[in-house]
Amino acid sequence: MHAGLCGPLIAPYAEAIDGVDLSAAMLAQARALGVYRELHHADLASFLARADRRADLVLAADVFIYVGALDEVFSAVRRILAPGGCFAFTAELAPDSDDFRLLPSLRYAHSEAYIRRLGAAHGFRVRDLLRAPLRKNRQEPLDALYVYLEAPA
Repeated sequence: MHAGLCGPLIAPYAEAIDGVDLSAAMLAQARALGVYRELHHADLASFLARADRRADLVLAADVFIYVGALDEVFSAVRRILAPGGCFAFTAELAPDSDDFRLLPSLRYAHSEAYIRRLGAAHGFRVRDLLRAPLRKNRQEPLDALYVYLEAPA
């Protein structure tokens, strides 16, 4: 589930892709791609809390920069993720001394320790967790976490 521009990248591997976004403009861009089964104009946590479909993959690419505390999101994803399913996402990197932090850019960053703790608390297994640049900020690479959590089978 993701309403961003990566739909065409995963479409060849997916039976169906649903998306959710607060931004009507982003939904319009996603709709124009022609790869989404459904698109929903909603807050992520609210949408996930009422979702009634099982998902094999929940993808949040560059989404959590808009969300501080992630406990509610992790809980909702765990509820809808099929056994053995993957919760894949990126998160800007915060120091481990913080769970999350609102940056001067008005984006949220999350620490690796926080992500690991939430994953364990919600029964996920860390399939992979990588640190790598996500984008450039003022011509400098911005470090992020690329996280792949697996729901128990």
